[in-house]
Amino acid sequence: SVENLLPKELLELLQPFQVDQIKNMISSFLVMNFSVHEYVFEYCPKCGVHHPVLIKAGKANSGKQMYRCKHCNKRFVVDHGQLTYYSHQSEQKWNQLIDDTVAGHSLKTSADHISVCEETAFCMRHKLLYFLEQMSFPLELAKPTEIDEKYFNKSHKGKKIEDVPGKKRGTPSQKRGISTDKVCLITGIERDGDCFMRALNMGRPSIEDIKGYGQHIVQKTYLWTDGLQSYSVLSTEKQCTIKQMKDRKQYDAVNHLNHVNSLHSRIKAQYKRYRSVASKYINRYAALFRIQELYRKINGQEMITSLLMKLRHLHTTFFIRQIRNESIFNVTF
Repeated sequence: SVENLLPKELLELLQPFQVDQIKNMISSFLVMNFSVHEYVFEYCPKCGVHHPVLIKAGKANSGKQMYRCKHCNKRFVVDHGQLTYYSHQSEQKWNQLIDDTVAGHSLKTSADHISVCEETAFCMRHKLLYFLEQMSFPLELAKPTEIDEKYFNKSHKGKKIEDVPGKKRGTPSQKRGISTDKVCLITGIERDGDCFMRALNMGRPSIEDIKGYGQHIVQKTYLWTDGLQSYSVLSTEKQCTIKQMKDRKQYDAVNHLNHVNSLHSRIKAQYKRYRSVASKYINRYAALFRIQELYRKINGQEMITSLLMKLRHLHTTFFIRQIRNESIFNVTF
């Protein structure tokens, strides 16, 4: 109880409602910490039955606890479908990798922190990014939202392509302005809320691209956009009210794109620290940019605890061979 944790002299200085708030805070922290170490199986990973009845069934050679589903009588390890599943690295190393990745550290730095080679750190990072990408679906923006595009030069970083000459990092595109040599990252950010980013096309987004992105916007949401006419489809498809901000001269205390522009500035700075990102991985990193924005003002340990609690409810399988076989726009809406 709080009475046992705080000195009596301090309790006498607090009002009863303040003591109750401290009790509720401690209770919520304990629930969060318990959730981080508890694996949740809403469905059996073997037969798919809802709310399976599980019993302990020995331990695997790795020392992990195994469970048996009483419906299909098949066994599986306790972290099936989690980050540590089929991994030789400990949970502590995964937590350190999460902290480094969200903090924007390089692969070399992360590899040094967890004492693995850069190739292993690369695979671990992309497994994490894949989980963060899966965690972003289905996400819908419901509050008043600002939408704009951010463009990045197409990059084949890490891969040699025949008949395509290599270029030094920082070399500008051969085509001027916004062209098909640039990947378009459509970004929507709620004012005082969540955000969602997705690359769906090269160059300026078409009406079909905006329709695809529109599936992450709730009906009748108020939107601020730039002068791109393709966004007008959301007024008919989603009955959204759209305020177009074609010029900064139109900006005032309410009508502006300052939130999304500020987010783009942070993404650009992170992109520069990475020394660009291979275009085929851009949507995975978009999921990371969203997490960085959500936890921007939160302590590192609190961020890891909160993020792990969400990941515990996500069960998916990721194979190393999936890392480099992805196309840029590989999501079916």
